[in-house]
Amino acid sequence: YLAESVDEFWRRWHITLSTWFKDYLFYPILRSKKITSLGKKLKKKGGGYKKLSRILPTTIALLIVWLFVGLWHGAKINYIVYGLYYGLIIITSNIFHTLRKGKNICQYKWLRILCTFVIVCFGYMIFNSTDIQSAAGMMRQTFSGDIVNITVLKNLGIQFYKQVGGKVYFIVTVISSMILIIYDFLKYFGIEAADKCILINKYVKYILAAGIVFFLLFMMNRTSGDFTYMQF
Repeated sequence: YLAESVDEFWRRWHITLSTWFKDYLFYPILRSKKITSLGKKLKKKGGGYKKLSRILPTTIALLIVWLFVGLWHGAKINYIVYGLYYGLIIITSNIFHTLRKGKNICQYKWLRILCTFVIVCFGYMIFNSTDIQSAAGMMRQTFSGDIVNITVLKNLGIQFYKQVGGKVYFIVTVISSMILIIYDFLKYFGIEAADKCILINKYVKYILAAGIVFFLLFMMNRTSGDFTYMQF
């Protein structure tokens, strides 16, 4: 979630899927005879067509790839829109990147991270919706109503309570999440927290290992154990 672009986010997020589509769909399309000849024809015309010869073949390949990324998740309209949503964003970013000769659209790193995160959040709305109307409804609700919804907070509290014991489950979950977030931030800035902890004392290694086992066993008490991608 600290990715500075949607392209970078997908390289980090779904590594195997992205790599597979890149190797077995994107490059074969880009290197196909029709796409290659199209690029050569545009290049020969010169002028503005020269830039188009670099942009158009990649755009066609990306559009097809992202259409299939959507279909891979399921033959539903929301998944197709989900794939094309990311495809169009990456294509637009690629065009700007080419026209600006590799320069970033925004010079502020924190703003690039924030924009990417917001784009990803809207992507989740499309992904988790049953149809386009419900996705549009979720997006409308994002910009309307109270900032803090008490009913939602109460429902979350009930769900936590139904698990291993409300307060305990909540505390353990929050602490675990915070440890992971802090660890990721430190790693992002080049600090290997795990290595430093192990080097401090040999017993720290065993305490950390025991802690990980405890948290895994603790989380196994959740009622839902289905793997998210089992349905795809």
